[in-house]
Amino acid sequence: MQSDELIVTEPEQARALQETGFLSRYLEPASPSDVARDLGMPANLAHHHAKRHAALGILGEVKREGGKVYYQLTARTFKHDRHLLPAGDPDEHTSVMLALLEERFLSAYSYCDSLENGADPSWHVYAFDRDALPGAPAESGGNGALAPRPAHFQARTLRLSPHRYRDLVRRISALIAKAEADDAGQGGAATFAFLAMDGVLQDGSRDTHYLSTFVPPVEPDEDPQSWEL
Repeated sequence: MQSDELIVTEPEQARALQETGFLSRYLEPASPSDVARDLGMPANLAHHHAKRHAALGILGEVKREGGKVYYQLTARTFKHDRHLLPAGDPDEHTSVMLALLEERFLSAYSYCDSLENGADPSWHVYAFDRDALPGAPAESGGNGALAPRPAHFQARTLRLSPHRYRDLVRRISALIAKAEADDAGQGGAATFAFLAMDGVLQDGSRDTHYLSTFVPPVEPDEDPQSWEL
């Protein structure tokens, strides 16, 4: 029976709870095979994760039907003492999320790079005459027009007062929220990860500006002054 709240006391349980994307599929009874299909992961891996979470008391087997095993979260809410996973623990939620973001971004970047370099992604082509690229329309102009939501990474070190820093963080977050509201859930999904921190990205560098993107700085018919913050 599913309880309202469960307190976990073992570090292994706390680390396992960080797999929120997987576990959220078991709020109601679900088969690992079906979860695997929804998440685009191998079925045997989903079954392995489900059994591991069941052994830790996070999931519980609730029924077997049609050759499938169904699991459900043993509680709707889990919690643990903050000291169970101290800050800096290599498996804490932030570390897991950053590793996942790196993996997904590199995959997206590789996909956009293959489009930029023509029909054959097995070759990395440096084209100075972009009209000569096979399979790449001239109108793309090397601006990633072939990818509807191209990969974009930008790291910038700014000199800001504490007040201006907080204001900028709030305004960027508000801009992302406004874009989501304006689009009303239309189109495909895109992940935006906005990281702000005190200090420089690289030792000895006080004005870091690193750009790795397939998005043009400004569209031909776009006026940057019209951007709303």
